[in-house]
Amino acid sequence: MRIHHLLLLTTCLAATAGAASGPAENTGTLSLRQAVALALVRHPELAVFSKDMRIVDAQKLQAGLKPNPTVDFTLEDAPGSGDYTSFDRAQNTLQLSQLFELGDKRATRVRAVEAGRASVQMEYETKRLQIAASTVAAFVEVLAAQHRLAQAKETVTLAEKFAPAAQKRVDAGRASPVEVTRANVVTASAKVAVSNYEGQLAVARKRLATLWGSTKPRFSSAVGDLNHVRDLPTLATATNRLDHNPLVARGDAEIASREAKLAVEQSKRRPDLTASVGIRHFNESKDAAAVLGFSLPWPLFNRNEGNIAEAEAQIEKARDQRIATKAQLGSALAIAYEEMTSARKNIKTYRESVLPQVDEAYKLTNEGYELGRLGYLEVLDAQRTLFDARQQQLESLIQYHKAVAEIEGITGQSLPASSNSSK
Repeated sequence: MRIHHLLLLTTCLAATAGAASGPAENTGTLSLRQAVALALVRHPELAVFSKDMRIVDAQKLQAGLKPNPTVDFTLEDAPGSGDYTSFDRAQNTLQLSQLFELGDKRATRVRAVEAGRASVQMEYETKRLQIAASTVAAFVEVLAAQHRLAQAKETVTLAEKFAPAAQKRVDAGRASPVEVTRANVVTASAKVAVSNYEGQLAVARKRLATLWGSTKPRFSSAVGDLNHVRDLPTLATATNRLDHNPLVARGDAEIASREAKLAVEQSKRRPDLTASVGIRHFNESKDAAAVLGFSLPWPLFNRNEGNIAEAEAQIEKARDQRIATKAQLGSALAIAYEEMTSARKNIKTYRESVLPQVDEAYKLTNEGYELGRLGYLEVLDAQRTLFDARQQQLESLIQYHKAVAEIEGITGQSLPASSNSSK
């Protein structure tokens, strides 16, 4: 199975966007798609955003509510002095007042909250992308650890193969007993390396499992083809795709949110009307009369200029932040592309030149040893050269796959392979 990198998992991202429980953790083999699906559903940080969306929904509800009416009761002309010492000549007024918001204030507030919701959604998508990218990197590390361990075990097998051959040469008087000692030392060292790589694999497995909240990985092994290498579009093409990154989209949403908040502050410049209606009772005559009135603030000293200026500055700040974010992503993209290009060149060199030659050299050295023409030191040197070359190619493959995953994470979408991709 090939490594499909980060954003070839689009269907997985969509499928887990609203999942409540998510997929079960594998007890067998684990693919990259399954690992990312687990992380996107179970990562603890993503649970926070569901609460954020509930907060925004509550804010929208509150923003759309009308002001409450006000009930006033007034007692006038009592108690006082002279004829007004009692309540007989008092006036009782019961009045109902209602604030009417002018300037489309309520609708403007609702639109501002809705714009803020889009910003929260983009923040959520950003976090999901970051988690997916971390999962890809951790998954590649598990694959790499599995390959390192397999190579180390192969080294043990070859070392154990030469120990009996060295003993036969010593018994036949064609070699010094030192060769047997050297073979045993090499075998012991190879077994120590196997133990170290087993520890590294265990750590890599745990790091991967922690991304979906597991303290102990249950999967048996990760499956993926590190040897699959493909060409990517040019850096210029990838740079043109930066607008697909949720961080950039979040910048757009943040600008829209702050523009909506500016509209809210601008709407406050128009004063609100308060209308009142009530009834007044005259205790002395037992008569009653209607009371009507209205009040309107006079915007003489406060036209909300300060808050409007602040909102305008916040818009400019959001625009600058978007530009800075895109520039940072562009720099990171250029670095990742350089790493990917360098790794791919190294992989090609090892495949086409280095590995065929060291394989042939090892084969000829092994044959010369069996024929008694070469000593164990020559065999050991050829063996080390072979495994060093394989290790270097593996490290280049790891660098390549991590760089590709980072490139796709930065651009926010999968980059198609060109027609001359190698398998």
